[in-house]
Amino acid sequence: MKQKYNLIIIVLLIGLTISSCELWYDVDDAKPYYKQTEEASYSTLKGINSNVSGMYAASRGLSVSYVAEYGGQMAGLYNPAWELETDQTKVLMTVEDIRTEGIYLDWYKQISAANYLIKNLKDVKEGEIEGLTLERRDEIIGEAKFARAMGHFEVFRVFAYHYDINSIYGIPYVTTVLTEPPFRNTVEEVYDGLYADLDDAMTAAPEGINRQKYTQLTAQALKAKVALYRKDYATASSLALDIIQNSGFTLEANYADIFIEGYESEEVIFSPYTINYDEYFSHSNAWTSNVNDLFKQLAGNGDDFTGVGYDPRYANSHAWDVMPPGGANGKFPPKWNMGDPGNSYHYLRLAELYYIYAEAEARLASDNTSDPHFIEAVAKVNIIRGRVGLAPLVPVTKAELIEAIRIEKIMELHLEWGEPWIDMVRYHFIGDIDISTIRGFEIDDYRLTYPFNVSTLNGNPNLVQNPGYIGAEE
Repeated sequence: MKQKYNLIIIVLLIGLTISSCELWYDVDDAKPYYKQTEEASYSTLKGINSNVSGMYAASRGLSVSYVAEYGGQMAGLYNPAWELETDQTKVLMTVEDIRTEGIYLDWYKQISAANYLIKNLKDVKEGEIEGLTLERRDEIIGEAKFARAMGHFEVFRVFAYHYDINSIYGIPYVTTVLTEPPFRNTVEEVYDGLYADLDDAMTAAPEGINRQKYTQLTAQALKAKVALYRKDYATASSLALDIIQNSGFTLEANYADIFIEGYESEEVIFSPYTINYDEYFSHSNAWTSNVNDLFKQLAGNGDDFTGVGYDPRYANSHAWDVMPPGGANGKFPPKWNMGDPGNSYHYLRLAELYYIYAEAEARLASDNTSDPHFIEAVAKVNIIRGRVGLAPLVPVTKAELIEAIRIEKIMELHLEWGEPWIDMVRYHFIGDIDISTIRGFEIDDYRLTYPFNVSTLNGNPNLVQNPGYIGAEE
């Protein structure tokens, strides 16, 4: 019986965020003395708001930071201070890596929480729940559609063949409260699901700027990023440019202020609210004290103490003379006063939309430097470079421009959300780079995608392992 309940927990990815108190007589019998029902949890505005809060809390789960930690190591930017090599630095992810199970389950908890909200609110009528208007009902469903897309996208980026639209190796795209183990969808089906959920969120979620909530603008920004991955460059360009020009988000004049201001920065599109000491972004300082030579070379090989000679964005994070007191890097400065913004992660900020637009335009461009797409891409990159006092880039070929954008994103977004590694994977499969050449050792293509942890596979017998790993179908 105990195994049955463990299986249900893993398979159904229990994300029902109801407040409950359970007194167990015998853990093997698993019969609760008292348990608040799903129906009761969604019968009042207070209960609904509690479930909404629980959905948002999932994006602050411990495991969500592991993608950034692993991404920095797999891209060759960082080594842990306590050992020179890990499975990640060697790009040798294993099916026993317990953190990959955490990444998978934490995001599916968010997906599950979103699905419970949608299920319980979609048919609510006016006046049925005191204090809940139909307008707010629809907003919550819009927020839940975004949360569902966000969770799937984050699993998709590391566990699926997102770079191959024809691949069968997507992820389970779950849009209902599960009653049985889900199968993997194809990559194209996952993209279709992401587009559908984000389109709904773009019309139903709350309007305007709210940096700690899932809004219509947040959905538009994420869809631009999803479209870039899908190679739907015209859509990515259009959506990103609209955010840049019309959203009301503004670039910080001073790069360091993005991180000093934390989730309150004018540049932030979405960053979870973190105010208490226990709400810090998990392992934000754990993988940053041993910078790899590859990263230093990309940044300019400057002075490690003053930062002179390095790209100013790298120096802001790692030069000893500018390091915040008590901190391991400049992107997550320690918070000493209660009430100050905590060192939250920036899931989306405006500078990334500049790069999404620039890459989409670059890929639409010809090799002619007078091509309007080429000119637009260069212009947006140079706006971000100009903020930190760097000279404008003057690429002379499309290939040079596309590679420059990849390096620029490393300088701008390192430590923030695993972008350096996932960009390398995208570029590798598009054919722009060879990861083995960059890393200096042979890396089989299958190793560029995470394997599912053995516990994840045991919990869902319908989940097929990625090719090349133990447990994969021959």
